[in-house]
Amino acid sequence: LSVARTLLSDPEGWDARLRSFAADRLLEAINDRMEEEPVTREELLESLTAESVQVDAEGAFAVWYAGDVLFGTAVQVTGTVAEGPADAQLEE
Repeated sequence: LSVARTLLSDPEGWDARLRSFAADRLLEAINDRMEEEPVTREELLESLTAESVQVDAEGAFAVWYAGDVLFGTAVQVTGTVAEGPADAQLEE
């Protein structure tokens, strides 16, 4: 519960931090999947919407994002509240 409280104490800040991390890590991979015009970092950031959050007692979290530019693919960002985001990946 303390992990969730930490994330919810600044939801806008955490959301911006996690979306930015995901965009930096995954923009190239997302654009490699695009058959049309590439997505810009700003378009990706605006598109990502948190869909689900999972936390554990050790301080770890996983947040899943959906977005119009992802065409059914989700983005998962994992990390800890102590160190912030550590990994981002595309989830089919």
